[in-house]
Amino acid sequence: MRWWLAALGLIACSGTAPSERLPTGPATRVAQPAEEPAEAALTWASLAITGDNWQAQLATIPADQRASLAVRFLEAGAFECPALPPQPGECAEQGALRQPDAGSTLKDPCLRRLVALWALEQIDEDMITASLSSALMRIVRIPPPDRELPAAALDKMPGGFLTAAAMWEAKAAGNDELVSAHALDGFDDEDLRQAAGSFHFDEALLALDPAVDRELYLDALSDDALRPATRLQVIDLMVSLALDDGGLHDRVHRRLTELVETDDCTLAAAAQAALAELDGDRVPPVIGPFEAEADVIRAICATLGTGSRGKAWKSMIARSGLDIADHTEDPWRVDALWAEYPFAYDDDEDGVPDVPEADPDLDGNAATWKETRHMRWHDQSRLPFADELRLALPHCEDTRCPVPGTSVWFRLDIRLQRGALYRLVGIDRHEQLGSDC
Repeated sequence: MRWWLAALGLIACSGTAPSERLPTGPATRVAQPAEEPAEAALTWASLAITGDNWQAQLATIPADQRASLAVRFLEAGAFECPALPPQPGECAEQGALRQPDAGSTLKDPCLRRLVALWALEQIDEDMITASLSSALMRIVRIPPPDRELPAAALDKMPGGFLTAAAMWEAKAAGNDELVSAHALDGFDDEDLRQAAGSFHFDEALLALDPAVDRELYLDALSDDALRPATRLQVIDLMVSLALDDGGLHDRVHRRLTELVETDDCTLAAAAQAALAELDGDRVPPVIGPFEAEADVIRAICATLGTGSRGKAWKSMIARSGLDIADHTEDPWRVDALWAEYPFAYDDDEDGVPDVPEADPDLDGNAATWKETRHMRWHDQSRLPFADELRLALPHCEDTRCPVPGTSVWFRLDIRLQRGALYRLVGIDRHEQLGSDC
C-alpha cells in the first residue's frame, strides 16, 4: 500500500468527517509545538531565532541541512497566528495577522508562521512522507485570515487524491477562496471521481461529464456537502439527461421529489420547477394560507426561485401593503466627520459627532441613514430586493436573513392577520458599507 493511502486512513476510512474533527470555536490557548527530534531541536535552539533576526539566522543554515531541518520544523506545527482586531467595517476573516515583536522567540506562533513559510520553500514533492503529509494537512486547515501559509502548504501536496483530501480539509476549515483558486491540474478522471465522491469537492464533480458519471451526479442531487450553487447546476444537467433518457427519468424524478422537502428553500424551488419540466407541467404557484412565519418565508423563497408573480405574491402580503425600509451604515464616515467637524458635540455619547447638516435622515447619527417607502397590495408584481432576498432566505434565523458573503441582511416583518393567518407586512434591508462579511 502506498504511504499516502495509509496517511489518508484518518480521513477517508474513519467514521469522522474532516469537518467534524475541526475546532468549532476560537482556541482557548496558543498551540504548543510538538517535540522535535533531539538533534533538530538542538540545532533550532542554537540558532536563537527572534523576531528581529529570523531572516539572517535562517540564512546561516548550511544548504545541505535546510531540507531536513525544514521537515522537522513543519512536523512540529503550532503556526496559527492570531489576527489583529478588525477595523471598522472589516470582517474578522479579512483582518491582518499579528506581526511578531523583535524579542519574540520560536514559542510565538506568529514567528513560527514566518519560519514555516521559509521551511516550505526548502522541500519538494520527493520529500513528502506520511508524517510530513499529515503536517501539511494541519497547515491547510488553518482558517482565514491566514491565506498565505495554507496556500503554500497545499502547493506542496503531490497532486491527485492527496491534494483532493487537502482541499476538502481547507473547505471544511472555511478556506473556500483557497479551494476555488487551486487548479485541478494533475487530476485524472479517477482522481476527480474520488475527489467528488469521497471528499464532495464541487469543482471535481463539475469537471466530470454527467453523461459518463451519471451515478455521481445522481448522488450529488442529495449531497448536502456540496455548495447549493453546484447542486442547482446538477439539477439542470440531470433534467436535460433525463428528458432524453427514459431509463434515467424515474430515478431523477425520485431524487427531485425528495429534494423538494429540503430545508434549503432555493433548492426546493429548483427541484419543484425541475419536476414540472420532467412532467411537462407548469410550476404550481405557492399560495397560502400560511399558519406560521416560517411558512411565509419558505413560500417567498420558493416563489422567487420559480419566478411566479401576481397572485402568489398577493397571498403572502398583508392587504395594507408592504412597508419597505433600507438602512445603511458607513463606519468609515465617523472618522471623516470628526476630521471635518473636530469641535462638534457628541451629546448622546454614541461616538458620532452631532452635525445635523451632515445627517441624511436627521436621526441623530450622521454615519447612518434610512430610506422608506410603502408599496400598495395591488401593486405587488415583483418583490423589492428580489435578487438579494433569493440569496438570503435559505439562511434565515427566525426572521433575520443574511446574504452570504456580504454585509447585507434583512429583517422580515411577518404578522398575524385577520383569520389567524400570517402575512408579510414589511421588509427592512440593512447594509454596512465597506464590509463583505
